[in-house]
Amino acid sequence: MRTDLALAREEIKDLKKERDRLHKRVRPSLGAELEGVNQNELIERVQQIEQRNTALEQALSEARDQIAALEGQLREAEDDLTAARAGLRRAMRSISSP
Repeated sequence: MRTDLALAREEIKDLKKERDRLHKRVRPSLGAELEGVNQNELIERVQQIEQRNTALEQALSEARDQIAALEGQLREAEDDLTAARAGLRRAMRSISSP
């Protein structure tokens, strides 16, 4: 009976060692599997951010084009105003001078 108990205890020790060894082997693959789920979510999020960035870059480019066009219109209006003021001054001088 004591021999059987000793053998059973040895077998239990061996089984515990094997369990620990298998547990150590499974843990990294389980962790990688869990990280894979998160990694896929991260990849999807990065793709969404890249698409948003592309859309924002395009909107920025269009806004810059619009600003350039408006600045051109502003310069034209300023030139017209300057010319109108000069014409008004000439007209006032011609009326004031006898």
